[in-house]
Amino acid sequence: MSVADAQRSGRSAAEMVTTTICVLLIALVCGAILYEGYAAGDDDPARVEVTVDASGAEQRGALWYVPFEVVNDGDETVEEIWVVVEGADGTGQTVVESETTVQLLGESERANAVAVFEADPRGLELTGRVRSFQIAEDV
Repeated sequence: MSVADAQRSGRSAAEMVTTTICVLLIALVCGAILYEGYAAGDDDPARVEVTVDASGAEQRGALWYVPFEVVNDGDETVEEIWVVVEGADGTGQTVVESETTVQLLGESERANAVAVFEADPRGLELTGRVRSFQIAEDV
């Protein structure tokens, strides 16, 4: 529509420019919303892993302490991460087990913790796993 056509329809050139800019802005916002919605589909909400340092086991008094690391490689903050560290003998039978909770772990964050055993875990195959966690809200 030319300026002459706009004037014949009762619209001024300023009104036409303003309408065009508004339509472009609305289209841009809609496109951004759609992009964010579909791009977020590739996010990894939470991927929590446990690595046990069996060589770091040490005895203090009657208890054994084994350090481990919990890593959140995801894109969401997680809370109440319930971690189990188990020690299996040569047959795969779990001989010792320790459970602990890590309260909060941000996205791409790591935390160090310690599993406590009453029996000597040395010589056992120590593994750690996450039993459960929750995605944190409003963090």
